[in-house]
Amino acid sequence: MASNVYIEYLRNYKKNEWSTVINGTVIDLRAALTNSIMLFKNAVAIVPTGIKLSVPQGYEMRICPAPGFSTSTGVLLVNASDAILDGVTKEVTVSLLTIINNGVPITPGQKIAQLKLSKVPAVPFLECRNVEKELDVE
Repeated sequence: MASNVYIEYLRNYKKNEWSTVINGTVIDLRAALTNSIMLFKNAVAIVPTGIKLSVPQGYEMRICPAPGFSTSTGVLLVNASDAILDGVTKEVTVSLLTIINNGVPITPGQKIAQLKLSKVPAVPFLECRNVEKELDVE
């Protein structure tokens, strides 16, 4: 498998309108909505991002909060940080939960999360009787 991440923009969304590649390892994710939605306390919304992508073998992508998003809105990511392992994804979605009483609008194109690409080393898990002894730690 290639070491490239291929991004497919869905539903005629334009490049950089719904996601922005910040550098070679981080992608901003935006709400790919046609209309704003309102989140109310303890409500969960699964928000589409308008992209699907491939993750090269030996890598993973993690959905993480966008800087400042939670503190400015009171909206949290459910299952943060959620891992996407190698292969081709369905549309990337972000699960949001608000913890404040009044409604929080999520608007079309609003930055809601980031995807971070990282290499996953192939390290075997080995069963043992005593971890300290295996590592020669006293």
